[in-house]
Amino acid sequence: MKNYLALARVSSDEQERGFSLDIQEDALCEWAAKNSASIAKMYRVAETAHKSEKRKTFHEMLDYTRKNKGRVHGLLF
Repeated sequence: MKNYLALARVSSDEQERGFSLDIQEDALCEWAAKNSASIAKMYRVAETAHKSEKRKTFHEMLDYTRKNKGRVHGLLF
């Protein structure tokens, strides 16, 4: 079974109402189940990021990927 990291993200209040983090998380989990995959870690972000240094959670996810090379097969968005 392949392991993935998943990221559910919204960048505005409008997106949160129309395409919420919960809906995205459900869709990511559904994809994993249909594809015999597992989600090793789910990241949830509700923020705007105009500069890369503000994307703290995204960078945490990339760091986790680097530290777990060979155990993480991909990223789901």
